[in-house]
Amino acid sequence: MDIEKMKERISTLEGENGGLKTQLAAYVPAINALKDCILSLENHTCLHRKLQQSNNEGLKDAELANHSADQKMPDEFSELQDLQTRIKAVEKAVIEMESFVTQENINANTKLEAAMRQIEELKFKGGSNQENVRPTSEISELENGLLTKDIMFDQI
Repeated sequence: MDIEKMKERISTLEGENGGLKTQLAAYVPAINALKDCILSLENHTCLHRKLQQSNNEGLKDAELANHSADQKMPDEFSELQDLQTRIKAVEKAVIEMESFVTQENINANTKLEAAMRQIEELKFKGGSNQENVRPTSEISELENGLLTKDIMFDQI
């Protein structure tokens, strides 16, 4: 009678195990799609090489953690850990890029403000000197008039 119960229990556990394997297999395409998305993110950041270095360092940390944990983890689980490490590296790179861009914007705004002040100063100085300075068109008209008078006198 115990053997019958054991066989029944084994059959039940094998059925549950098969169901779990089927569920796990359904996640494989999702993991592959996630890998592709992460790879795209890595490629679209300017710091792709830096990400690879960070990823390699993260993988070393993950490997150390894996060795101290259960040695027989499924490949899918280790792939998820790898993806998590890569996402953290992308996050770090994006934060660094954001900080760099913010600093560049601050520098550009500072330069723009300084240039605008210089323009205003030049406009102010130019406005006060305008009374003493004739427009270039008046100057050229006067010079042309003098030239024609000189030419006429030369002919006489």
